[in-house]
Amino acid sequence: MNPEEINFIRDAVRFFEVPGAFTRVLSGLGSGVERALSKLPESVKASALKASRKAIEASLTLAVKTIAPSAEKLEIFSIVEVSEKSRVSRNSHSAAAALSGGVGGVFGPLALAIELPVSTSLIMRSIASTASDYGFDLKDPAVLLECLFVFAIGGPSKTDDGMDSSYISSRLAMASLLRNAASAMLGIPTKQLLLGVEHKSAPAVVRVVAAISEAFGVRVSQKFVAQLAPVIGVVGGAGINLAFANFFGQAAEYHFGIKRLESIYGADVVQAQYQSEVALLKKI
Repeated sequence: MNPEEINFIRDAVRFFEVPGAFTRVLSGLGSGVERALSKLPESVKASALKASRKAIEASLTLAVKTIAPSAEKLEIFSIVEVSEKSRVSRNSHSAAAALSGGVGGVFGPLALAIELPVSTSLIMRSIASTASDYGFDLKDPAVLLECLFVFAIGGPSKTDDGMDSSYISSRLAMASLLRNAASAMLGIPTKQLLLGVEHKSAPAVVRVVAAISEAFGVRVSQKFVAQLAPVIGVVGGAGINLAFANFFGQAAEYHFGIKRLESIYGADVVQAQYQSEVALLKKI
């Protein structure tokens, strides 16, 4: 790998293995967000998980129905050039997600079930665009599921105990579920597939949706609590959604960038470099 690619992996480690952009923004609102999150009633946590599942199902529906352009074949690959292109595209989707957050700020937590699927679907478009920028074909069910997997990516935090904070480990943990679901999706008509998810008759895909929803629910709970703060209104709701969109947009950039490097140099080589950078980070 060249120095630019190694620097990209180093940046990815800093993003995935320390609290991410979304967590840092929430920290700016004060430690009260973390304390309030730990005291949420179980009924509220259940509502957040339910909203998360609906949002992930809506994103899958969007992906299967409408996101299917062919990826450009990258004859010459530059991690820096692709990263810059992806960042420009991500900004427009983040702005749209911020607007939906403003609506949520007006109506408060009751709007979560309505607003979350909209903002999540907008973020899904951004994630899919990033995957395409890195040369992945969105007609491939495995790629669409990798886009969904981005919502399961977390970071070390007191509230992330239910998730594996290691990016590589979380990929390994989900690999079998994603592979089985991708196989189940091959050759199934769109309408039949979506009905299968809705009626729980497509077990392999349903399991993926459930696993991703559970992890995504941690971020949704953080978002929920932040929007309860007295200082959060239309502007604050938009700001939180902007952080929400940027967090997953950056996660997509590093995830698909690493997967692209793995396709060039091999997964073992890239992941060994990643783990080496993790070891260096822990020494700092």
